[in-house]
Amino acid sequence: MTASAGLRVPPVVLLLGSFAFVVWWFDYVDYYHQHFFDSGIIVLADNLVRIIFVGLLAWLIYAPGAFVVAWCLQQASGLHYRRPSGPCLGSA
Repeated sequence: MTASAGLRVPPVVLLLGSFAFVVWWFDYVDYYHQHFFDSGIIVLADNLVRIIFVGLLAWLIYAPGAFVVAWCLQQASGLHYRRPSGPCLGSA
């Protein structure tokens, strides 16, 4: 058995799973009303969920622009590479 024969999870499952977890966390854990003055593991957990949220937000901005750039390049010239304009297009 080789190292690449392990469990492979599609990126869509990771993105949707992390998005569902972030939504669940912000809905279930009422940090600002219940735990605002607490310290310890709840603060660390909330900060980690916020970091995951920022990554998801960046992906939601990048992905549409990268898709449009890839689609336009494929339609226009048959090229299959991405230019750095993906994030700019996604945020427009």
